[in-house]
Amino acid sequence: MPDNVCNVDKRFLYNDYREIKIMQKLEHTFVIMAYKESPYLEECIKSVVTQSLRSDIILSTSTPNEHIKLLSKKYNLPLFVNNGEGDIIGNWNFAFSLPKTSFVTLCHQDDIYGQDYLKEISKYFSKDVLILHTAWYCLKNNIKTQNLCIKAHKILNFIAKTVPSSARLRRFILSFGMSIKTPSICYNKAVLPAPLWGRKYKMVFDWEAISKIAERRGKFIYINKPLFLYRISDQAASYAFTNNGIRMNEDFSMFCYFWPKYVASFIHYFYKKSYNIYIEK
Repeated sequence: MPDNVCNVDKRFLYNDYREIKIMQKLEHTFVIMAYKESPYLEECIKSVVTQSLRSDIILSTSTPNEHIKLLSKKYNLPLFVNNGEGDIIGNWNFAFSLPKTSFVTLCHQDDIYGQDYLKEISKYFSKDVLILHTAWYCLKNNIKTQNLCIKAHKILNFIAKTVPSSARLRRFILSFGMSIKTPSICYNKAVLPAPLWGRKYKMVFDWEAISKIAERRGKFIYINKPLFLYRISDQAASYAFTNNGIRMNEDFSMFCYFWPKYVASFIHYFYKKSYNIYIEK
């Protein structure tokens, strides 16, 4: 089996969250964004409650149901219901508004966090940090994998890591695509504006927001360790937007934000190759 494809690492999966040693709680909150009745939600919750360091953990949803309520009770997690705008943008902004802590990670219900995700990012918590993010693997058909696009993103993030305070370098890196995997991001809420996500886009609103954050004074911290599994699922919004063409149009619009149209078309031609992981079975 190739080195870049293997069965899901057992370090990402835990059966009994109560076995984890209780440690001092950090100034950090995981907000798990739950939607409808995802079969992956409990796996995501387990990966968060079994972190090697303690953190506040809450659930957020605009679609309250028995499945979410039962998991909230099972893991003793506060559940907050968004009664306002219940689309993706509304749900993200609502989830971001909930924590009282300075540092916040917004978790997609499909994804899995390595046990030391919080331990590693917390080493760099400081007032001058804007966001922290990590390397990742894709998880498709229960197989952990890296494709060429992920490897390219790693290289770009590693380059940006060399000068974490350079807004010019960050903007240059982001002009070649959204190299930061959004659910791996820990935001310094204390220094960021709210609402953080605008309504211009349905799919690439995260790329737009990160591009604007990149222009602010402060650091982007990249941890070059795969501490996060990003699940490719036909239930995810990213899967639907990739297959119905919305992502293609919005990606091109973002490239035009950075480049003249003819340059944007050239970059986008190659960037579209990354869509294959969402389309191929």
